[in-house]
Amino acid sequence: MPIKTTIVSQIHRLVSNHTMITTSNISDIVDAEHETIMNDHAWTRRKNEYVFHTVAPYSTGSVAASAASSTVTGTDTVWTSSFVDRYIRIASTNAYYRISARSSDTSITVAIDDSGFPSAIAAGTTYSIFQHIYDLPSTFGRVLSVATDNKLGEVTRPDIDRFDPYRTATASRPDRFCILGVDSPTSSSGVYQIELYPVPSSAFQVRVQFLQSSTLTDSTVPLYRSDVLVWKSAESAAFFLFARTGDQAWAELAN
Repeated sequence: MPIKTTIVSQIHRLVSNHTMITTSNISDIVDAEHETIMNDHAWTRRKNEYVFHTVAPYSTGSVAASAASSTVTGTDTVWTSSFVDRYIRIASTNAYYRISARSSDTSITVAIDDSGFPSAIAAGTTYSIFQHIYDLPSTFGRVLSVATDNKLGEVTRPDIDRFDPYRTATASRPDRFCILGVDSPTSSSGVYQIELYPVPSSAFQVRVQFLQSSTLTDSTVPLYRSDVLVWKSAESAAFFLFARTGDQAWAELAN
């Protein structure tokens, strides 16, 4: 099947390479028509499934920290680089912090304001490192369903913030989820993410059924028959030329 640049060239030929419509104009028209086609139909080839595994909370050893610092020091801990972007709750406080860096098995940095911890955390303090937010694949476009042992219900992040802003509730199997956009502050890799609620207290499998992203690049092959996109885009290109030239022949061709 042809890629986008080939489709653009086909449309340019269909409108006789008219000087009043550029390759850039046609590319924009193809993008717009592709978005409409993808949103209007749940194409079978667009459906996909992604499986990931949650991680159980980690609480081995104990922690300490100085006032006005963002560094947490562990005793008898084995912190790995996989802990970055997970969250830490210290003792039984409500507050939790995202882990922004890991220096060693016994040293991590948390995302906190410039003033650091408001007071010192004494040596020997208990803690828990947990993960409730997970990256989705770069091809993710729209969620269809999320399931563990049972299907999870979709809510919004403001919903979760309203009834549990500190994410203190835990469960071996969450029963709700929300989708976080690519602009979410927790999305360091620029992909969609999923938050599970309550916070998972064990490791298990999660299955996400979704529609793939509808974005076209120059080298992308559409997920459906290309002649559908060519026909719709050529129609819009003819209307574009009618608007530019006032020539009724383009309007008749489009119709």
